[in-house]
Amino acid sequence: MNYKNLKRMLASFMFVPLLFSLMSCSGAGADNSESKNTSDDSKTVSVSKEKSTSKEDSGGGTSLEVAVDLGDFRLDVFKSIIADFEKDTGIKVELTAPGPDYETVLKTRMASNDLPDVWTTHGWSVMRYSDYLMPLNDQDWYDSVTDDAKNVITDEKGDIYVLPATVGISAVMYNADVLKAAGIVPEEIHTTADFEEACEKIKASGVTPIFIGGKEPSNGAGFINTYLLPMMLTNDGAAYPSADTLQDGTFDWKKTGMPVMQKFADYVNKGYLNENYSTADTAEMQKSLGEGKCGFVVRGILNLAAAKSYVPDANLGVLPVPYYKDGGKNMFQVGESSCFGVWKDTKNKEAALQLLDYIATKNVIPELCETEGSVPGLSGISYGDSYATEAYYTSIKQFESNLIYDNVFDRQYFPSGMWNVMSEATTEIALDPSKEGVKSAVSLLGENFNDNMKKLIPVIKRCF
Repeated sequence: MNYKNLKRMLASFMFVPLLFSLMSCSGAGADNSESKNTSDDSKTVSVSKEKSTSKEDSGGGTSLEVAVDLGDFRLDVFKSIIADFEKDTGIKVELTAPGPDYETVLKTRMASNDLPDVWTTHGWSVMRYSDYLMPLNDQDWYDSVTDDAKNVITDEKGDIYVLPATVGISAVMYNADVLKAAGIVPEEIHTTADFEEACEKIKASGVTPIFIGGKEPSNGAGFINTYLLPMMLTNDGAAYPSADTLQDGTFDWKKTGMPVMQKFADYVNKGYLNENYSTADTAEMQKSLGEGKCGFVVRGILNLAAAKSYVPDANLGVLPVPYYKDGGKNMFQVGESSCFGVWKDTKNKEAALQLLDYIATKNVIPELCETEGSVPGLSGISYGDSYATEAYYTSIKQFESNLIYDNVFDRQYFPSGMWNVMSEATTEIALDPSKEGVKSAVSLLGENFNDNMKKLIPVIKRCF
C-alpha cells in the first residue's frame, strides 16, 4: 500500500474510536465495546397526529424512525416540522433524540446493523458514517448545495451522503462599536499581524480584546481549533503548513506543537484575554460581546445570535480566520449542522427521501437557520430572521476575493477524544502561561495523540 492510501486510511481511522475501527476491519462495522446504557437518557418523541384517510393512503401506512442530535428549543422546532410532514404526507415518524449519548447509540446500532431510517450526522457524514449511508448525488436538490457545504460533505469519489439543510460556521466575531472606538476597520483585518494590532488598540482603549468563557473548557479549545490551529497549520499562508503530518503520525509536537500553543500563551501574557477566564461561562462570553465589554469572540457564529438575544441593539459582525504569511487566504471553518442522511439498508427508502425533500424546502430550512444561528446548505433559500447568517454573508462579500472554506480542524486531524484533551491543555496554559506551562500542555496533547496513533497503526496493518 502506498503512502497516499495509508494517509487516507489513517485520516479515516483517526476519527473513529479504536474498537469501532477494529469492528470495521472484521466486517462487523461498528463499536462493540462496552457502552453506557442510554435507555434512561434517550428521548423518544411521538409527533404523530390524526390524519384523514386520504393522507394515510398517500403515505401507504409507512413509518419512519428518525434520530437527531438536537436538544432544547432546536428539538422543539424540529418536532413541529415533523408534525407538519406527517400531516402533509400521512407518513408516521418515530423521532428519537438520545442527547449526549447520540454517537454512542448510533455506534451500538451499527454493530447490529439496525439503524434509523434517517439520522443527523453530527459532523461526520464522510469520515464516520458514509459506509452506512446511501449516496444522494441523484437527488433534485443536489445541484443547489452551496460550495461551502459541498466542500466538507463530499468524499474523494465525489459522493455526498447527507442533505446539508444547514451548516455551522466558526469564525472571529466582533463588536463593531468597540472596534470603531479603537480606530479599527474590521474588513481590513486580513493577517495575524492585523488581528494582533487590533488587539493592542482595543486593549489601549480599556476594553478586553478577546473574551473566552473558560469555565466551560470547550470554549478555550474552540479558540485553538478555530483560530490558532488553522492559522498556524492549515490555512493558505499558515505559519507551519504541516497538519498533514498529523494524519500519518509524523507530526513533531516539540518543533511545531510548541510554537502553536506558545502563541496562545503569548495572548495570555499580553493581556489580550479576559482576566476572569477560568470563571466566565458561555453566557457571560456572549453577553460581553453584545455589551461591548470585549472586541472579539472566536467560536461558532451562533454565538452572535445569542449575543443579540441578550443585547438586541448590539452592533456585531463576523470575520474569517486571518492568515499568517503574505499571500495567504482568509478562511471560514464550515461544519455539518443539521445534515440528514438515509440508511443504505432502509426498507423505507422512498419515504425517507420524501422526508429529505420536505426538509429541503424554502419553508423548513429558514426555521432551522433561525434557531441554530447557522446558514443554509442549499442556495436560493432564505435564512430567515438570522442576524448571524446576515453578518456571515456580509463578511463573504467583503472578503470573497481572498477567501477559502475548510472543514473544522479537529474533524480532519484529531482522533476521537482529543477535544477534551485540547480543552484541558488550553486551560492549563491560561492558568500558567509560562514556558513550563506551555511545555506541559504540549506534552499532554502529544502524549494523548501519539497513544491513539500507536494503537491505530496495528489496526491499519491488520486491515491490509
